[in-house]
Amino acid sequence: MALRTALPGVDAYREISGQSRRPVSARRDAREGAVLICLVDEEDGVRFPLIKRAPDPGPHSGQIALPGGSAEEIDADRTATALREAEEEIGLPAREVTVVGSLTPLYIPVSNFLIHPIVGWYGGTPGLASRLVPQPEEVAAILMADVEALRRTLAVRTVNARGWSGQTGSYAVDGAVVWGATALMLAEFLAVWDASRL
Repeated sequence: MALRTALPGVDAYREISGQSRRPVSARRDAREGAVLICLVDEEDGVRFPLIKRAPDPGPHSGQIALPGGSAEEIDADRTATALREAEEEIGLPAREVTVVGSLTPLYIPVSNFLIHPIVGWYGGTPGLASRLVPQPEEVAAILMADVEALRRTLAVRTVNARGWSGQTGSYAVDGAVVWGATALMLAEFLAVWDASRL
């Protein structure tokens, strides 16, 4: 299985940046966190939930992201972090997710987080999307991304965020732009998906 062998890592980021992007090394005081790519096999394709972050004073306010967050002492490992956070943020039942592996950890300098992307399959009752509920303090909306449709949306777009404006490689889901660290993680995920079909 591709997730248990060598990962494309920074080579996959070329899809977004147009060049081989070397991530910045994590600072010693970086906080640890994890996000979840939870694949849901539906009749019309494989999908996974993304969130629109609720407005807050932080650097990622209002952005499209994968469900996830900070590691806590109660978490046995980063997989436990991703599952717990996804359940808290959108009501995704952790016990119904089969984890198949993880992608390359990615350091996010603006928030000083080292993020571990975890990948799993949802194996519960069909119709998951209709049962997901955003935790309003953290999540403004839930979007369901179609894996095959996602890659077709790859384009360079102008992004304006917290005083920064520039053009960057990105994806689009339901009219929302997915850029930055989330887009980098999804670029690697799509490369692994193509190599293995998980």
